[in-house]
Amino acid sequence: METNNVTCELPFLILATTTSYEEKRHLLLQNGFCGHINEVNWPQFDFVIDVQFYMAHTKQALVICFEVQNEVVRGTYLSDNDPVWEDSCVEVFLRTNDSHYYNFEFNCLGTALAAKRLSKSDFTRFTPTQMLDIKRTSSLTFNDVTHSGSPMDWWLLVEIPFHLISYQAEMPLFVNLYKCGNKTQIPHYLSWAPINLPQPNFHCPEFFREVRLGL
Repeated sequence: METNNVTCELPFLILATTTSYEEKRHLLLQNGFCGHINEVNWPQFDFVIDVQFYMAHTKQALVICFEVQNEVVRGTYLSDNDPVWEDSCVEVFLRTNDSHYYNFEFNCLGTALAAKRLSKSDFTRFTPTQMLDIKRTSSLTFNDVTHSGSPMDWWLLVEIPFHLISYQAEMPLFVNLYKCGNKTQIPHYLSWAPINLPQPNFHCPEFFREVRLGL
């Protein structure tokens, strides 16, 4: 089990505006910091899916590729800020200071939910304009999901601009990443950094892990 006091370094990537999503994914798989989202924090939800993430940064954004293997997927939501956590979902939560944090949640189709939060119940959802700034590319289409009842592999590439989280160079950055699916075939709640709480809850910045942005 990994511990939350380990600081990880995210490599710097040079991505041109013309770099295709295939090239971005390839660069991340080759050079990104790799972690596993496999912590079972609540024994009553012990189903584990093979999930890895590859994370790096540019001068403008945090870049993450989630790689999910062998999941019977659920993808029903197509509008941003819908309850995507009910679908096959991957998430990254970020904190840059002690007063608030940000949650970015994506279903397997790339539909996103995002908010700035003081707590699980005290938050401000991102506006449609802000949501457009979050780039995402999924390996799946709605047709893929609706016509398959068998396990499949899928990936999601996301870019979260630093201006959306008020991040500036040299600031500390704390994160946790999750895989969940409240209404999937087998509900599950997995994390990268372990969470010591009695019931499933990802809104716990005290368990985020520090990452540093490499040069």
